[in-house]
Amino acid sequence: MRRIAWLTCFVVVLAMAYVPSVMAKESAPLDLDTKNAALLILHYQNDIVHPKGKIASSYAQRISDAGNVTHTKAVLNACRQKGVPVIHVRFALRPGAPEVSQKPGPLFSAFTKAGVLVDGTWGAEIIDELKPIDGEPVVSHASKNGFWGTDLDIILHSMGVTDVMMAGIATARYVVLATTLAASDRQYYPIVLQDCCNDASDELHDWIIDNVLSYIAIISDSKEVVEKINTSK
Repeated sequence: MRRIAWLTCFVVVLAMAYVPSVMAKESAPLDLDTKNAALLILHYQNDIVHPKGKIASSYAQRISDAGNVTHTKAVLNACRQKGVPVIHVRFALRPGAPEVSQKPGPLFSAFTKAGVLVDGTWGAEIIDELKPIDGEPVVSHASKNGFWGTDLDIILHSMGVTDVMMAGIATARYVVLATTLAASDRQYYPIVLQDCCNDASDELHDWIIDNVLSYIAIISDSKEVVEKINTSK
């Protein structure tokens, strides 16, 4: 009996290890419908990305070295030229942080103590390189999830969007992961542009893409997406 039980456990473990790998392989090809797509630019804000930002110490140099802004700008330009909608999502707390509870968790507690991403300040603004232009909606929220507490879903549905491309800081902590999960739950076709995203370390960025996001989204990059957009009719 013990031998049978051991063999059963072994088979279950093998199956658990095999199934996700199959799922990841099946989700790999990019099938971008540019006529029904939109680009979400998530949390590319001064406090997070700019070298002088209040919480940019973990990101600014990495973002510069990886060329994330350049890659995102390339996708942004391609979308603008082809008429693909662009939506900017930014995190912002009102002065005094009324959105934060009396007993917040570690993240919101740290934000309020540091006085970061306050609406109306330079730190909460989107960086100059990716500034919105007329006609590009800006969605503001006090959440890790771009859909929670916002009208993002309404905007996407009104535009007829099915394919949602995501570029953002940070991959795992927190907006790209949270927004991709939400997009998947809402039955969008989520596309994560990995070279338009970054986090505090390569290990964290790569791990979350390989072990989580690759199972719920298409993983692509700026070069592939720009080529798809530019060659679309």
